[in-house]
Amino acid sequence: MRKIVLIVSLTVSVGLSSNAHAEGWHICNHTPEELNVAIAYKDTQEQWISKGWHNLRACGGCTMVMDENRTEYTNVYYHAQNTSGVERIGGPTRFCVSSGVFTYRQLPNCTSKAGFHLTVIENAGKYTTNIRGSVDGRTCID
Repeated sequence: MRKIVLIVSLTVSVGLSSNAHAEGWHICNHTPEELNVAIAYKDTQEQWISKGWHNLRACGGCTMVMDENRTEYTNVYYHAQNTSGVERIGGPTRFCVSSGVFTYRQLPNCTSKAGFHLTVIENAGKYTTNIRGSVDGRTCID
């Protein structure tokens, strides 16, 4: 059993964001710790792709993780972990990952998988997933 002592609470909110400048899916970190994020999506050839890592600074770091032309589907996934490799956002759907920068077409025999959280992109164009929460009693001030 893995202990997660630092997290008091970690929640996720999803919605349109006016601060997202380019078309596509953005993820923003509103937690007091730096996060690394991997994504997974079905590409235009109907193959599942997992890709990482996107580094998000604490308390407001944002990045575009996928432009809108990579998928025609609304179901996309992401996994977030802190810089020590402790999972902060996961889920029951597992995709291949690596400790370094990676892009994988999903194969049944990959050696390292992580749980990914489902996000449904309901609006084309600018879409933002916001990761919010507190760690060890610390929070970000918006």
